[in-house]
Amino acid sequence: MSNLMSVVDELHATPAGDLADDEVTAELVEVVRAEQRLAARRVALVAVADRRRFFEVLGFGSAMAWLRSLLGVRHGVARWWVTLGRALRHMPGARTAFMAGDLAEDRLRPLVEARTHSPGAYADGEETLLDAARDLGPSEFRRVVEYWKDAVDPDRFAARRETMVAERGLHVSLTWEGRARVDGWLDPESHAVVDAALGVYVDRATRDPGDDRTPAQARVDGLVDICRSFLRHATSATRGGEPVQVLVTVDLETLERRSRGRGAIGDRHITAEEARRLACDAKITRV
Repeated sequence: MSNLMSVVDELHATPAGDLADDEVTAELVEVVRAEQRLAARRVALVAVADRRRFFEVLGFGSAMAWLRSLLGVRHGVARWWVTLGRALRHMPGARTAFMAGDLAEDRLRPLVEARTHSPGAYADGEETLLDAARDLGPSEFRRVVEYWKDAVDPDRFAARRETMVAERGLHVSLTWEGRARVDGWLDPESHAVVDAALGVYVDRATRDPGDDRTPAQARVDGLVDICRSFLRHATSATRGGEPVQVLVTVDLETLERRSRGRGAIGDRHITAEEARRLACDAKITRV
């Protein structure tokens, strides 16, 4: 252990700012690889402690509690170290790659989940999954692992799709200042339809050199236009037997640009310009 700290001390003896450009690159690659190998050593040590359970004589009931006391790490971190150490005993390819510094620790969590889901299928497909772990980014690799789990367990795939459909939902929450926040979940089929419709709108906006809206702003405007078109043309857009309406209240002087008043939608104020824009193709009733 003293040799390890001596190497670290030796590295710090030369300030990073004194290194040449090529030396910065070379040392950075070496340090990251060493970090990965040290992480593998750390997990191996935790696995030994977990197996021998010598910490029980010190009054600790679990390896997680011992690690939290010894190192001050969070419970979730300690639990992951223990889980990984146990899992790698049955994952020879991943263990070898991890120890050699060829596999980053963040790639191991999806692999552990894959093995937990289907140990037999994982043993047969470990090398294929490891190739994907090395070649793909984190989010892409996680998608590959999810696809693999669906492939080896068709019932899981069907159940997962049913859950996605059941959990779909959209929330529109009004804030104190009159804005609304929209969030929710779409199942894959719904997302494909919404994404295609908004994609056309955003693409048209980005190709117009005079359109300075951000893609996010264009998506909002696209969603509003789609809803406006539905209300204008759909014969089924009724509520209580009457066509669905957006009721805007504004005084005549403001509407005719003779004063600088405001309009209102329900109890929310809107600008005069917004009121005039909404009134341009609306039915106007004097109150």
